[in-house]
Amino acid sequence: MSDTLNWTKVSGCYTAHGGEEYAIIGSFKPASETYSAECVGATGSYKFIDDVGVYEFDPLPDTLLLCQGQTTSIGGSFLDGTYQWNTGDSDSTILVSQPGVYVLDVAIDDCLLSDTVVVIRPEETLNALPSDTLICQGDPLLLRIPMPGIFEWSTGETGNFISIREAGFYSALIDNECGEFYYSIQVEEELCACDPFIPNAFSPNNDGINDYLPGFLHCDFPYRAIRFQIFSRWGELLYTDDSGQVQHIRWDGAFRGKPLETGVYLWTFEYEYDRHGKTRKEIRSGTVTLVR
Repeated sequence: MSDTLNWTKVSGCYTAHGGEEYAIIGSFKPASETYSAECVGATGSYKFIDDVGVYEFDPLPDTLLLCQGQTTSIGGSFLDGTYQWNTGDSDSTILVSQPGVYVLDVAIDDCLLSDTVVVIRPEETLNALPSDTLICQGDPLLLRIPMPGIFEWSTGETGNFISIREAGFYSALIDNECGEFYYSIQVEEELCACDPFIPNAFSPNNDGINDYLPGFLHCDFPYRAIRFQIFSRWGELLYTDDSGQVQHIRWDGAFRGKPLETGVYLWTFEYEYDRHGKTRKEIRSGTVTLVR
């Protein structure tokens, strides 16, 4: 601070990362490293003590209902900030008559604060939800209706979401400030699979028929091969493919360039697949007969 005649404003921005209980403001250096100036010939001395305020920045709700034909005001003033909406408006509040995502940025010196509200119409939200769907047998389906209100599901549950684990007809009655609304969905089950297929025999005799042992994955979901290996009956590793590509699995029945004898060999296949947002890893094993 080089200005000795006027007050110097000190400001900054800090974003909490969770768990903080206090904001400590002051000099963190020892007295030996703290300097003060004395006024020579001055008739008095002055001290300025400012108060410190901690304010929550949350001018917008997460979700706002907009009833049919309604216009509503969103936003609010925050200290001495300047305002910028994603609509191009620069007032602290704006009027909205259409559903959508509205973002407010407030700049205070070098701090930029932001908040978002999703404005929805109940009719349009319900029309965007599926009226029927398929689930994999044994997998739950989380069905959520993203709007506020009082919910009565055909299952007896009262939240804005339910977990569905079997086929059937499900419905919900929603009561909120815009009125009463009805939603229904028909859920069907299907058997989903993600299983490897390895032939149980092959004959690497260079006749052009079944000369290689291939690998296949029958999977209804995005998958990744991790490792395919062949072992002898005594557990000796004979072949490895870790390319990550199922189509690269091609064992020619040899070990270190030498053809192996007729016999039964053990294979293991490690892979993973994504199912409803979760990654699952599988390790399968089996046997294959090498015929000369």
